[in-house]
Amino acid sequence: MWSCLPVCLFKDIIEGKMSVEDWVTNAKKMGFDAADLSILFIKNRTPMGIKKIQEQLQRGGLPVAMIACYPDFTQPDKKLREFELMHFFSDMAVAAALGAKFLRITAGQVYENIDEEETYKNVITCFESCIKKAEQFGIELLLENHAKPGAWERPDFDFKTSRFLKLVELTEHLPLWINFDTANTYAYGDNAPLVFEKVYKRVRSIHINDIRDVSKFEFVSIGEGTAPIKEIFKIAKANKFDGLLSIEEAGNQGLEGVERSFDRAKRLWEEA
Repeated sequence: MWSCLPVCLFKDIIEGKMSVEDWVTNAKKMGFDAADLSILFIKNRTPMGIKKIQEQLQRGGLPVAMIACYPDFTQPDKKLREFELMHFFSDMAVAAALGAKFLRITAGQVYENIDEEETYKNVITCFESCIKKAEQFGIELLLENHAKPGAWERPDFDFKTSRFLKLVELTEHLPLWINFDTANTYAYGDNAPLVFEKVYKRVRSIHINDIRDVSKFEFVSIGEGTAPIKEIFKIAKANKFDGLLSIEEAGNQGLEGVERSFDRAKRLWEEA
């Protein structure tokens, strides 16, 4: 299944210059099987607000595959962590109402002078609570080897590859799956295909993302950068991957850029 998280359109959608319906309608025209959303698109969480988005999705003609969320469970302040947890519970309720299959979950930001071992414990505790709720809502949570969203001031705690791998190890007992980003581990300076192979058995989605090069962390359209997308695809195809292929289009080239990235990603998949 092919879908897309239109990072290049975030500003227009969040500011109301483009509706969710506009995005989904265009995604369908391009040939996507589903559309991805950011939770930032859902400003009105009242029953009427959710109904409006449901109607837009129906008119757009595609289901939602994944919604990207930004919980910050590394908060050293217990009250703030509890706030983040309650907020993410709300995110899950919204995702379930919109029929999303997956919800992207993050560990949280890197805060100064935090106790790393204590942070792991806090994050895992939050993940465990989230998974109980997710099972009630019938959605799956996907942890990403994440870098830094525009919603945060600091990088993700698990942008550092060793932390990402440790979180994967510490959650082995949980039904927590992975949305593997093709660019972020590479951007950190590590071997992304090798890391992908290590965590593959828990990968449910691949975020197809590209950057200019390791020395300059600049997102570009798929195929215009140096991220090892084809190498990761080869591993996925060798293992008969049948999960979600989600393009994270952050090249800032609008709908045309989304369509070009989709064409290039399909070609890379066929060639792998």
